[in-house]
Amino acid sequence: EGERVSIYNERTHPKFPLLGLVFKNTTDLHLTQGPITVYEGGVYAGDARILDLQKDERRLLSYAIDLGTEVMAVPNSDNGKITSVKVVKGIVYSTTKIKESKTYTIANRSDTDRVVMVEHPHRTDFKLTSADKPWETASDVHRFKVDAPRAKTTTYTVSEERDLASSVSLTNSEDH
Repeated sequence: EGERVSIYNERTHPKFPLLGLVFKNTTDLHLTQGPITVYEGGVYAGDARILDLQKDERRLLSYAIDLGTEVMAVPNSDNGKITSVKVVKGIVYSTTKIKESKTYTIANRSDTDRVVMVEHPHRTDFKLTSADKPWETASDVHRFKVDAPRAKTTTYTVSEERDLASSVSLTNSEDH
């Protein structure tokens, strides 16, 4: 079973996603690793290599650059830190909340609708605060599935935050 997608990862290519497939083994057999040749409408579209695939397991494959779709990833201008401080019984508590958002602007210039898998870095010290949950989370990326209608521009924002806490005890050192 396969679903055609475009896969955007800023580290792979800052402007263009890759054409790809969400490939699922729906057979009762183990599929061994090897090359895959992709055809679209009877025309050669590209090559990919797949690792072993167990029954009901899925993989994301990429096989060519998607020149019909452009993505621009821009950190939001309101990214920053907010620090709160409180003193309780001689102890100073400070908490700094770091908020970061990145907006992905997807321009689909092709004549077909696209589904773009936005691969956003998975940083274990940050928690996602976006309303949408990822389609999938791997060890290094969160994958968000974004519909990109043909001949339109779509924006998608991923928001995260991180808390840094510290405390200092204030003591009174008097000479006796």
